[in-house]
Amino acid sequence: DRVLSALLRFFGQELGLLLLELFGLAALGLKRGDKFCIVGSNRPRLYWAMCAGQALGAVPVPCIEMLTAHDLEYRAQHCDAAAVVTTAAHTSKYERCPSVRVRACARVIHPRSTPTG
Repeated sequence: DRVLSALLRFFGQELGLLLLELFGLAALGLKRGDKFCIVGSNRPRLYWAMCAGQALGAVPVPCIEMLTAHDLEYRAQHCDAAAVVTTAAHTSKYERCPSVRVRACARVIHPRSTPTG
């Protein structure tokens, strides 16, 4: 019973994060059919942003964080990305991308805390 309660609490928090990302991206202007780049390491918050964008009907373009600013600029322009979701460490890599009209910085919280019963 304690394990089930902890799991429900954990996934309830994760659903809350997903909804925050969804409404945040919608408020910033991301819409159906837009392509958006996601840059960062494997962090849950970036995956929630990817799911939120897909829920809006947008198309995610995942990019690994090791790419240079030139590589990321090429990808954003080649796919005509309307938005970029990244961590603070990578925001400067998209300064010269004319197609990007929405820039969102995902706050990454780590180490990730786990629920306890």
